This record gives sequence, structure tokens and C-alpha cells, in this order.
Amino acid sequence: EALMALRTVLNRQEAEWTNEGQKRAVLACLEWKRDLVVILPTGSGKSAIIMAAASLEDLKVTVVVCPLKSLLVDWCRRLDEVQFSYEVFSTATPTLTGQARIVLVSLDTTDQKQWQRAVACLREEITLNRLVIDEAHLALTESSYRAVMKHLAELRAHRCQLVLLSATIPPTALPDLRTKFNLAEGRHTEVIRATSNRPELYFSPPTIFKEFGKEVSRLCHHTATRAAQCQLLPRNKHSLHYTYTTRHHRHSPHWQRALHAS
Repeated sequence: EALMALRTVLNRQEAEWTNEGQKRAVLACLEWKRDLVVILPTGSGKSAIIMAAASLEDLKVTVVVCPLKSLLVDWCRRLDEVQFSYEVFSTATPTLTGQARIVLVSLDTTDQKQWQRAVACLREEITLNRLVIDEAHLALTESSYRAVMKHLAELRAHRCQLVLLSATIPPTALPDLRTKFNLAEGRHTEVIRATSNRPELYFSPPTIFKEFGKEVSRLCHHTATRAAQCQLLPRNKHSLHYTYTTRHHRHSPHWQRALHAS
């Protein structure tokens, strides 16, 4: 049933789970027994987890809290793409109708009385079922200069499941996240993690180039060889190289010749 819901919201009947973590997360959302910390790589379908779970829940609202305005815009775009009904709560539209299964709200707005009043005034038959915090690691990286990050625990004022989404939460940061968000204790919070290793990325320490053209050729050859070993870069594809200065970028003919030779 969960997989069928995923296929329905994505409008792709051949769709499958992108990884085991996505499947586990949808099922855990539907079980509604634990808070969740879902750590999956970028592009692995974290938003689809929320859409699939919400589509199977009647008279229940899932609120997606976006710490950045750009994230809220991105959620709107994704939901529009699959024609998933939603509403956006803001100071301009400070009401919750309960007619949409997903509500989008900026994190800063949840710190205002309008939000608390709107949640309290939800129709009696509608349940605030789940709070989803996108890019939850920002609670740690932006806590020193954003006052709203000091009030995250207050999101738990209502009895609901809390789901944290991120691609970059190391195990050492989990205790701080538990405190920040007042996550359920012990086994009542489940951590679902998939590897975020990116073998196609290669980092080389800064080097002072004596002959830039030769160094470019060497680096491109190394990149092509490594990509071939990892079966990541077929010969008809491209690799992307960053330079430190525009002066280096002006050597683009060296890049082109070196890549062609590789």
C-alpha cells in the first residue's frame, strides 16, 4: 500500500523505493509510534516520503516547517509538479483550513502567536498529525545567530510525530538534536540513515602550479582514470573542475585539450 501511494503521488506507476531508508521512513511515519530522524542523501526522495505518508492519512495534517524561504519555495515547486494539494501558512494567510493534507510554513512564522492560534483553531475532526523539519541540521549550524533556533523545543506543544529530514547529520550531532527539538527519549526516536558517501567526488589539496597546462593535463587524466575505476564517468560524459581564481579559469583551452586526451 505504501509503495502504491508513492507511485500515485509521483504519478509514475513503475516507481520503486530509491533506497531501503526511504521505505523504512514511510512505514515508520504511518506506524506513528516514534519520532524520526531521517538522514538520506540529497536527491534520494525525502520529500516523497512525506507526500506518500500524508496521502494515506485521512483527516490528518502534516506540517512541513522550512527553516529557509528557499526551502519553502522548493517544496511548493515539488508539490506543484506532482499536483499534490497543499496550503501555505503565512502572515498574509494566517489560517489553517484543514482541507489540505500538507501545510507549508516557515520556521520563523511558527514562533508567532498567529501560528499557535491557527493550530488551536483547527476543526475538531482534523488532527495535527506530524511536524516535519526540513534541513534539520540548520538548527545546529545557525543557532548562534537566529533567535528562532532557541525555541525549537516549543514546536512540541502539540501531541504529534516529529520528523527531522537532512542529508548531513553526523552521529555525534544526534544528542544535540534530541535536546534542540525535544525528541522522544530512547527507542521512541528512530534514526534512519543511508550512506551519504560520494565516491565520484575527488578532493585535491591546493597546489602551486609551475606549469599550469601540464598540471591541468595530469589532473584531468587522474580524474578520468579514477572515474573509470569507479564506473562513474563514461567516456561520453563530462567532469566538472573548479579553479581557485579567474586567472586559472582563463586556461580553459588546457582543460579542453586535456579532457579530450583523457
